[in-house]
Amino acid sequence: MPAGSESTARDPEQSSREVLAEICIGFLDDSLAFAADYRKTGEARALHQFRVSLRKVESILRYSVFSGEVKSLSKIRRKTNEFRNLDVLLESESQHLDMAEEAEKTALEIVFDHLHRERETLLRNLPDILSEDVLERTFSGLKKTFVESRFQPGPDVNHISIARHMSDVNAQTEKEFLDLAEKIGMESSDLEFHRLRIRAKRIRYNAELLGPWNPRIETRISGEFSKDLQTLLGEFVDLCWQDEKIHQTAEESGIQDPLTRTTDYIRLRKEALQLEVVGLIEDSSSILTGV
Repeated sequence: MPAGSESTARDPEQSSREVLAEICIGFLDDSLAFAADYRKTGEARALHQFRVSLRKVESILRYSVFSGEVKSLSKIRRKTNEFRNLDVLLESESQHLDMAEEAEKTALEIVFDHLHRERETLLRNLPDILSEDVLERTFSGLKKTFVESRFQPGPDVNHISIARHMSDVNAQTEKEFLDLAEKIGMESSDLEFHRLRIRAKRIRYNAELLGPWNPRIETRISGEFSKDLQTLLGEFVDLCWQDEKIHQTAEESGIQDPLTRTTDYIRLRKEALQLEVVGLIEDSSSILTGV
């Protein structure tokens, strides 16, 4: 089990500053280990775990006294976004080619050839992004901030109990989510669905990581609901990126004919996912709104 994610019961009166520092240091250590694993093996699993570890740290820092530290972690993780998104798109290559008619298939083969070469370029740059020196330099400063903050004296707002902190965070993340969820419909923009996914992910991560300190906290948004929603929205957001990337690459490759089958498939799949998301929210409306 990763160092930052033990699930044994904890003292709810423990200082939130101390608990958050402990969790973040654990996940930063995990991130270093996953980066080292990736440098050694090149396996996508290790890169995925590296990204998830950073996301979890970002999520719990965002609503804390350490919120100013989110930017440096996001910057590192975002440098791996393009590679991760390309990997997901390339996994669907055979599916897109199988659906295409002959003329479109030839165009798609050119597109995917370009995408494979783009991935190879990104792959050569990843070791620099995930180099031990770069990560240690960034993480050591963060760890120092966390360690020093744990022992700062004085009764101030930043020394509230972890149970109180979690209750406050739960209320804030739920409000952010519900404000978006009540407006979501089939006419909502791709960006609105993307924002909803981010809010669902924050609720899930904060509940998962801070739950051991306040297991009896009341929440209207269950981990199962946010996970199901996150899965649907994750595929939706991936399709949005893929649609743009495929057509951008086609244009850059000099392909002028419309990729009709590809465009239709992505549009219909997105609509199906939107329906599932809206249906899931409507089915859970009485729980979400408390009515």
